[in-house]
Amino acid sequence: MGVYRRTDAATYWMSLVIDGKRLRQDTGVQDRTVAGEIFAAWQVPLARARWLGLPVPTPQHTVHELLAEYTANVTPRKSPASQRRDHVVLERFRKRWGALDLDQLSNKTVEDYLTERLHTVTLATVSKELGVLKSAYARAMRWDWVSTTPFRGIALNQEGEERVRWLTDDEEAQLLATAAPWLREFILVGLDTGLRRSNLVGLQWSWLHDHGTVLVVPRQVVKAKKATVMIPLTTRAATIIQRQGRQSTPRAAP
Repeated sequence: MGVYRRTDAATYWMSLVIDGKRLRQDTGVQDRTVAGEIFAAWQVPLARARWLGLPVPTPQHTVHELLAEYTANVTPRKSPASQRRDHVVLERFRKRWGALDLDQLSNKTVEDYLTERLHTVTLATVSKELGVLKSAYARAMRWDWVSTTPFRGIALNQEGEERVRWLTDDEEAQLLATAAPWLREFILVGLDTGLRRSNLVGLQWSWLHDHGTVLVVPRQVVKAKKATVMIPLTTRAATIIQRQGRQSTPRAAP
């Protein structure tokens, strides 16, 4: 039992007797010290199998199982818009990769999808799609369903470089001309502040500071919920907001 060199081989071999049967295996190395280390490592699983029995195999989970679990337990916690996006995006991934085991979805497969989608959508869009799957794989690793993620080393630009675009004066005039009269002041405040639709509709008097010249949006209602947003108001936006009576109620769209 141990490491030895065969006369007809340049590498060291290992020999071990288990239950009266001799097992031999080539280490594939010519260094005796390294061969000894390989031999020690070889004995561990053999001894474990002999005295403790074979380990219970880890159950394999498919991409379909992961997406179903994610949709059932994670998606419902998101906003309605994000829920709709999850269902559309994850259904696409289910049709494409659902039959694969989680560890069969490779880094190369994800990069190929990214390249393919960029022919029809922006980087921001495909990044958001893959961001959902990346989040699902992070959950799978937390649940011990898989030991690695196919997104290792892949940078997803979920903001993109095309989110900020300034309207020209002519474009603003055309937008206002086609909008319903009751909607025009909402549009103007939105253009001047950059508020998201939910924050624009839900704007509160308590957000106004410095005599109505600064808008402070609480962190709790900001999408990322990471920091309070402070927005200096233009004269036009401040005038429109102040013109709205504190007791007025929003007018319903006709």
